[in-house]
Amino acid sequence: MDTMIAEQIMTLSEFLATEQHSEVRPEFVFGKMIEMPVGTIIHDNVIENLNENLKAKLKPQGYKTYAQGRMVKVPDGSIF
Repeated sequence: MDTMIAEQIMTLSEFLATEQHSEVRPEFVFGKMIEMPVGTIIHDNVIENLNENLKAKLKPQGYKTYAQGRMVKVPDGSIF
């Protein structure tokens, strides 16, 4: 279950500065920093299996896949 870290609305720049020093894994959603749960071993296995299958299909087409640990900004900037 997601837990709110900060109730105040923040800018993306403020989030990125705060996130670098955070002891939890946060996400930026509509101006709020939300703590994401730590994955389990089963969760990690699912991620690895999905990534291996995606990589096998996408690498020959010139794409890269990342299993986890990457930030992605959606076009409207509301989620990062």
